[in-house]
Amino acid sequence: MKSKSIVYLLVFSVLGIWGVILFRVFLSVSDKDNDVMYRASVLPSRKTDVPKLYPDTFKLLMNYQDPFTGTPAIKKDTSNINSRKVPLTSLPVPPEINPAGQMKYLGYVRDGREKNSVAIISYNGKEKMMKKGDTIGGVTLTAIQKQAIMMRFKGKMITIKAE
Repeated sequence: MKSKSIVYLLVFSVLGIWGVILFRVFLSVSDKDNDVMYRASVLPSRKTDVPKLYPDTFKLLMNYQDPFTGTPAIKKDTSNINSRKVPLTSLPVPPEINPAGQMKYLGYVRDGREKNSVAIISYNGKEKMMKKGDTIGGVTLTAIQKQAIMMRFKGKMITIKAE
């Protein structure tokens, strides 16, 4: 019997402690402040005169002293300085880069029944599969053979041999 009374006492104390904790949490979350009521007293306000605002007028004085040496700045007359005229020259035009020079022909795959071929090409380090008539980097594939492919770039025919 002694153990049952201790268990009941402990259960009652645990429920009491949790009740106090939950009650305090509930009070801190609630929006009602019943403890203190504030009243806003209405005070008569005096009318004040608002000064008239004028636009800012100022000048920047550019003849400050040198902060390091303390000497006054000397104003230079730049109105009559003869500027040296540099003749205009055209910038050099970079040579056209042929994208076919960056391509490697790795091989081809052929369909047995329809005899369609797909070339495997390495372009800028990436492998691409192209069929006849496809364009990559401005270069159009025109023919696929075992040992080489024929490509067209700006009207010129280029042959790339298999590696």
